[in-house]
Amino acid sequence: MDPKRKKLYIILIIACVVISIGVFLWGRGGSTPATPEANAPSPLNTTGNAAGLGPVLKPDGTYSAPAVFPESTKLDTSVLNLGTFTLLKVYPPATVSAGELGRDDPFKNY
Repeated sequence: MDPKRKKLYIILIIACVVISIGVFLWGRGGSTPATPEANAPSPLNTTGNAAGLGPVLKPDGTYSAPAVFPESTKLDTSVLNLGTFTLLKVYPPATVSAGELGRDDPFKNY
């Protein structure tokens, strides 16, 4: 191998290792989670709405899990009745001929 090329590869490998270590150490510095202010008003719904949608803040400051499978056996299908869902168009399936698929045997030497 050419000495210039070998030196370039060694420099690139060392640079990648140094950058990887830097990113790893930089990411460890921000591992402490931010705590919300106790008196600050929450922009999220704290009691849930009438339909039971939205996050519900518990007194300990955590949010309850959403009512989805497997915790709940009910699936909300009201989204299927929304106007935006009914406006979706069904497109015909794509037709692909045999000549558009590429090589018959990609591992065969041509």
